[in-house]
Amino acid sequence: MIKILNKKFKPRIKARIRKNKQILNNNIDSFFGWVKGAKLVELKECNTEEDPVRPELDNDFRTGYGRKIYGVEYKGEIHAVMCFAYTNIIPKSVDELEKLSTEKQKSLKELVKDSYIQTVVKFEDGAAIIETKNYFSDALKAKMFFNSDSKAPVLSKLGKGNARVGFSANIDMKKLQALIDEYSPETIDDLAGSLGGPAQFVMATAGSDLSKLFSGEFGVVMLGDLGDNGSMIPAFNVFLGLEKQGKELGEMAAGMVPNVAESKVDGEGFKICSNSENASKNGGLKIPAGCENFGKSGINAFVNLEGVNFDDFDLEGEANVIRVIKYITFEYNNDGGRIYIKAKEGKENILKQAMKVMVKELETEINNIAI
Repeated sequence: MIKILNKKFKPRIKARIRKNKQILNNNIDSFFGWVKGAKLVELKECNTEEDPVRPELDNDFRTGYGRKIYGVEYKGEIHAVMCFAYTNIIPKSVDELEKLSTEKQKSLKELVKDSYIQTVVKFEDGAAIIETKNYFSDALKAKMFFNSDSKAPVLSKLGKGNARVGFSANIDMKKLQALIDEYSPETIDDLAGSLGGPAQFVMATAGSDLSKLFSGEFGVVMLGDLGDNGSMIPAFNVFLGLEKQGKELGEMAAGMVPNVAESKVDGEGFKICSNSENASKNGGLKIPAGCENFGKSGINAFVNLEGVNFDDFDLEGEANVIRVIKYITFEYNNDGGRIYIKAKEGKENILKQAMKVMVKELETEINNIAI
């Protein structure tokens, strides 16, 4: 009886699978129509009762001190609402805001007046691109603390090898310190207290001035060569730029790093190499194609996924979308930022490539259903 039922229903299920696949493919095209037609608009208010996280925050709070409310509009209707606060200067919580004096709150309001960030999302040449442009007041621009250097000096301090993942920062420490002193002076003491007695002593000798301890340069890279099966044994290099008074703190830290080939402080700063083969005084770090801007902006990051074998990761469902990505880069400076996600397959729309992977994964799961 069971065999007869299997023969009877299996062809029907297979036919339904083929039909559903056609429907999914058609829905992909409809989805791209939605993506092209949707736009981000600024809203003066929203229904705060529908906020599942902080419904008690009214619209005055959500639009005060430079905060913004945005909605995703499609065919004249709002389908999603997002609230933003730019927390590099503005307090990042209700409690922190309330701690500021009335004078400081007024100062913050003037600082961000008529300032906004424009965000553009593009899909072109097989990539997804998110770009932001800062339109800040002159007063706010003057307080921005990111440095840019087209020579990317941090690269020569990160040893050698083939970099697969990287993060770097280049900060104007005097501007950052001035900002902390003005709006959150207790931050330094809290940081020193969390690090313990020796760090508190060093901080005290520097007058709780971070610019006397750190140069503002920082970088970390994960290194490795892929084997024939797309796997690798990762290594890492780290660099933290130190000023003269910061080297004592660096020496303490150097003696506390376990299981690495090199942990030391030299004339440039604090350096860590997990593998001696990647240590170098003359640079030699290889950055993957497409990620050449690493180290040039105030903040840079990249992940290179080309050649990685994801079969060993036991990915499930939508996580398999990562298979279409070749590399991801991120950069940010005083003028704005950019996220660039490059797909592996030529110039075909990256969203379409991702949806194809999703459809294929769904089809595989359906075909594996026991009947």
